Amino acid sequence: MNKRIWGTALSILIALSFSWLPARAEVEVSDTVGQTSEVVSVEETAVTKDISLTTTQVTEVDHSAMSSGMVTATSNDNQVTESRGIKSAHIGADSLTESTGIISINQAPGSLNNQNNAVTVTLAGEGADSLLQATSALQNSTSGNKVIAVGSEISNTILDNAFFGVRGIITVNQSAGSINTQSALINVSIGSSPVVSLSDADLGMQNANNRIIDIGVSRIDSISTFALQGVKGIVSINQSSGCLNHQANVVSVSLREITLY
Repeated sequence: MNKRIWGTALSILIALSFSWLPARAEVEVSDTVGQTSEVVSVEETAVTKDISLTTTQVTEVDHSAMSSGMVTATSNDNQVTESRGIKSAHIGADSLTESTGIISINQAPGSLNNQNNAVTVTLAGEGADSLLQATSALQNSTSGNKVIAVGSEISNTILDNAFFGVRGIITVNQSAGSINTQSALINVSIGSSPVVSLSDADLGMQNANNRIIDIGVSRIDSISTFALQGVKGIVSINQSSGCLNHQANVVSVSLREITLY
């Protein structure tokens, strides 16, 4: 009896001892999370910039040079008939070799041609600063003309070594044809030390209501391969074996003083 009571008391004591201990448990948790994110970013940038810049430069000059030229030519309501003739404008071999300066030539074995050579050269005086200006204007008009050519031989030629070694300005117009307008307009301004150099050229031409009848006509324009060799400067050449043509060489130039060796 005593053993049973003692055993029961011992069991109660052991149970009470374990009741004071903290409870422990192992827990396993698992889960699956699904998430979708979408980000949209929009950025707009507008930049506007207005810049206005005005500059003014004032320069005093010691000297100035200005060259200007204007040419006007008109051919209206003319008629030319050419029959079985030979017309030739010819510059021979070795012509004007080693020449210097300004050379102007017009040849017109044809009929009713307008030809001009206008050359202007200005020099600014010696000084540190100079203003240079060159301007040219040309206006040609041809209307209501008629040319009839039958069995003719018409030619313009410049032969070997013509103008060889020339230094300067050369202007040549050759017109074996008829009712042609040929112009050479050269304007040059030269200064030793230009601060401002200005050049301008204006060119106007008109051809209207003209008529040409060619029957068995030979027309030739030629310049030899060996012509004009060694030339230094400005060269202007117009050749027309045809009819009712406008030809013009217009040069406007402002430049620093140079030496042609």
